[in-house]
Amino acid sequence: MSRRDHRSPRPGSRRRGRAAALVIAFPVALVVALPACGDDSKAANRSTASTTSTTSATTTSAAPTTVPSSPTASNAPLTTAPPTDVGDYEGQRFDFGEITQVRREAGRAVVIFNRQQLYMEDGSLKSGTQFTEEPVIYGNTDVPYLDTSKATRRFVLADDVRILRIEDPVPCASDDFPTDPTWSSISVDDLLGGAWRDRLFDSLTFDSAGRVSQVRLSAAC
Repeated sequence: MSRRDHRSPRPGSRRRGRAAALVIAFPVALVVALPACGDDSKAANRSTASTTSTTSATTTSAAPTTVPSSPTASNAPLTTAPPTDVGDYEGQRFDFGEITQVRREAGRAVVIFNRQQLYMEDGSLKSGTQFTEEPVIYGNTDVPYLDTSKATRRFVLADDVRILRIEDPVPCASDDFPTDPTWSSISVDDLLGGAWRDRLFDSLTFDSAGRVSQVRLSAAC
């Protein structure tokens, strides 16, 4: 079905002037390819596009990275957080949006997260607790999300958090035969150092205790 009839939401803030096309993948069972709309007037950080379905697989590499058990002189705690601290967790298994800050608090890594609503293949919107599979977006896009609130949430990373960052070159949804992306495993220190800044589409996975067990950093091509 076509998404051309959707009103384009307000664009994001980290990249401007990109053309239109995206791939939205749910790695366990579903990958949806959204080819280019060809309308440069809608170009923005993140935007909507037309849809066709295909199947694919997502590759990952390396082993999980652990958060250091105690802070070093270069990453001393900013505040004191109780051992049971799970931030603004509200029972969700997955979340999608934009990381706006990463910092240490009481020896733990914390992300500040701007949640966004994501358009599904049928045109509906989902966010936060509504996701039943991990939302993964990559490719050159035409705003697949709606961002009507700049309120942020604070989430705490698990000690054994896994952080995946899409490698360049990022596959384009507009390619005739787009390849599967390659994901590299990076450290918490890399995340604290700003590895999230040039990766526009961020998804979080939570463990049963309410901490972030996986961070996936994706981007446009």
